Amino acid sequence: MNIKKEHVDKFIGVYEKTFHEKVAYKEAFEQCLQLVLLLSTVYHSMTPDDFKRVQERRRKTGDL
Repeated sequence: MNIKKEHVDKFIGVYEKTFHEKVAYKEAFEQCLQLVLLLSTVYHSMTPDDFKRVQERRRKTGDL
């Protein structure tokens, strides 16, 4: 997996703003990679038909 330097730099900015502490580039790269791997594991794209089914189920259960 190829993570661009600009993405790691942005990750560093968000990390430092959130946690108020510095993070080394290598550590930030590793954390960024882990985040991307986690998201690729849990994220599943929806087709329009999937979305319609979810919305209908939410309407029936009152969760909309």
